[in-house]
Amino acid sequence: MGDTESKIKAVERAIANISKKFGSGLVFKASEADVYIKRRWIPTGCFALDSVLGGGVPTGYATEIYGSPGAGKTSLALSTVANAIKNNPKAVCVYLMTEGDLPETTLDLFGIPKDSLLVIRQSEHGEQTLNALIDLMEALRTAEVPVDVVVVDSLAGLLPAKEVRSIQSSGMEGATVGAHALLSHKTFKYMIARRLLDDTALVVTNQGREQISQTGVPMPMKSTGGKAPEYWPKLRIELFSSRSKSLKRSDFEGLETIPGFPDLSWADKNQPIGQEVEVHIVKNNTVLGMRRGYKTTYRVIYGYGFENWTSILNTAVQNGLVTQRGAVYTYSGISVPGKNAFIARMVTEGKWDSLVDDLYEKVRGGITLHDDVDEPVTEALGSAYRDTEQEAELELC
Repeated sequence: MGDTESKIKAVERAIANISKKFGSGLVFKASEADVYIKRRWIPTGCFALDSVLGGGVPTGYATEIYGSPGAGKTSLALSTVANAIKNNPKAVCVYLMTEGDLPETTLDLFGIPKDSLLVIRQSEHGEQTLNALIDLMEALRTAEVPVDVVVVDSLAGLLPAKEVRSIQSSGMEGATVGAHALLSHKTFKYMIARRLLDDTALVVTNQGREQISQTGVPMPMKSTGGKAPEYWPKLRIELFSSRSKSLKRSDFEGLETIPGFPDLSWADKNQPIGQEVEVHIVKNNTVLGMRRGYKTTYRVIYGYGFENWTSILNTAVQNGLVTQRGAVYTYSGISVPGKNAFIARMVTEGKWDSLVDDLYEKVRGGITLHDDVDEPVTEALGSAYRDTEQEAELELC
């Protein structure tokens, strides 16, 4: 017994000496629960995506959103910022833009308070811009100002200093192989090593690229920045959009009677007013089992945002809460043919909120939502889709 006690005391002395020399929290016993970082999941505002991710994008990790042009990468990032500020008004969010300015009207459409959002413009080169971001986050951490979300929009738009010097000296013909990949790698590595993301969600948008094939066989889409975006982000989301998936006013026929549904009377019956976006969860190392390969779809209305009614119904059918027999949907004594007609009937008879509550409890206690999501976030996730009237109209960027 005495030998065991002496070993325990030796371990405690070693930990105390290391903590005194390098700071507390560097070495700790696995039994000390208070030293673990409690993750929070911030809703994106898109029910279909949040239900697959387990509540939204996680704090403490980097999330990459990439895909085809016009798929709504910026909209998804800004919607996440809006939800973060709504759930935690005391926190601030940081938005680093590399692809032009962020219009004030866009912030108004998303309902983002301007005093809660710090915007960084791209400087002379990417390294200088990222240094400004890191200095800002260091200063906010020192001042104990909570930062919920940091958005880099986009990683592909960062201009490495090596590329700037090459263009200035040799013109556009100068070669800068690997400069962007090195910049991306250093950015992720430094922010994670300095623990700047302990209670912050880093959301990085990126452009999709066709991988060059020597055999003529189509290769999977890649994102810019070399291997860094594939390695460092714990969550990678790929968005697909095409003209063949455009939505017309006729696709929403029956939903226009719902309170809070956008007025579509300005559009012709066959005029594209939205699109269906397909989502692939390429990588998800934020939960046990490293869930990946999930696929889902959601609908976007231009100038409004995510159309969550259909996403909620689809998820309810998948979880067995709503019975579907052919085109007939049944729930709690209501049986209506047609998806839009069923949703409108549920809202009219006041049973939509009950369905959302049942669905939330189903996925919360099952395999979809995380069990360690903070209560304020879970409450927000449960109520964010309960009200049919949106507080702010969203715009697809």
